[in-house]
Amino acid sequence: GKISCGVQNFLNDRHTAVTLYKTEIIESTEEVAFAEILVLDCLCHVCSAGFDAGDHGVWGCVAGSVKNIKLVPGDPYSASDLHAMPGWRFAGWSEDLSSVTSNMTVRAIYEKEEVAPISDDVVADWYVDAFNGKDTNNGKSPKTAFATIARAKRASTSGQTVALNEGVYAPFDSPFFRDGAIRGCSSLDGAGACGVNLTNTVVSGNTATQYGGGVASCSQVIGCTICGNAASQGGGVYSSPVAGGVVSNNTATSAGGGLRLGSATNVRILCNTSKRYGGGTHTVTVTGGLVAGNVAQEVSGGGCAYGTIVGAVISNNVAGANGGGVNEGTVRDCDIVFNMVSNCLSDASYGAGCYYGSASNCVIAGNAVAVHPDASKDGVGGAGYGTAFVDCRIYNNFAPRAAAS
Repeated sequence: GKISCGVQNFLNDRHTAVTLYKTEIIESTEEVAFAEILVLDCLCHVCSAGFDAGDHGVWGCVAGSVKNIKLVPGDPYSASDLHAMPGWRFAGWSEDLSSVTSNMTVRAIYEKEEVAPISDDVVADWYVDAFNGKDTNNGKSPKTAFATIARAKRASTSGQTVALNEGVYAPFDSPFFRDGAIRGCSSLDGAGACGVNLTNTVVSGNTATQYGGGVASCSQVIGCTICGNAASQGGGVYSSPVAGGVVSNNTATSAGGGLRLGSATNVRILCNTSKRYGGGTHTVTVTGGLVAGNVAQEVSGGGCAYGTIVGAVISNNVAGANGGGVNEGTVRDCDIVFNMVSNCLSDASYGAGCYYGSASNCVIAGNAVAVHPDASKDGVGGAGYGTAFVDCRIYNNFAPRAAAS
């Protein structure tokens, strides 16, 4: 059933052998299932592996070259967030991961890619070639091309033309853009990138004083990894359309830990935090994708606050006061499962799954309002509070002051 699927996903994230216990969990109540998770995680045999990105790659969301994770023996690791530098292709790991029996360190292996220089038939004032050029060249021919747009910008004058070879280039003159990654920038708005098109780019560790720690006011953001950025609103993304990729581990002091305004289509929105509203998103149109593990610390909308959400999975998000999954949103065709209201920062908390707004043709299951230390302040509405439910499946939700739905 739905509960077993939700528990299975949660267990997989913790690298626990799900199949051994699946039949025991299917019939369990939510409270028992979470107790089982804690026990199994302690008993499961795992090994610690350090994954070294090597000389020609960078991790999407990890500072430094080594990423430490836990592996279940026999469970191969996917390098989905390892980004090879231009001119190189990831070829595998230095050790066999099919039978991990002890702690280990493995190193990424790369193969050299060959990219032809700019054709001599191309006529321009300046030439830039990310693969074959050098910024110490004079930039006046395909064979003496610069390596970066920033170098050509400094050399050129108004009205001149610049020929670009295929490659990954900074969208602006930034010393922090390196090998397809924008890192460590600071500004008022859009610290990582502002007003440009981004494709398959890593945007991490940037900070904006106001809006868009990672990205702001871009016309397209496709297949990007946007992580570890911070701002007052839109820790990861502000007012931009995002398609594919990952928005994770970003923070906002006010609203929209992951995204504020704009849209997200088939995006994984994971483990973002807002101090107040919208841990994952705030006033964003979300279509498809996964919204999971996000937190609104003090107020509402652990997963999503406001906006329209269609066809997404909203799971394992937490809000301090109201709407662990969704706060005052318009939700259709979604699974809203295993979200929580912590009920620790407010006199009364409401709606673990949804708070006000509407939900149609959705599954609302396994959501819970936590028990307050003071029984007089216990919260209400495991599935939702003040929400207009239409054609929804609602079951196994919990709140201290209301019957489980």
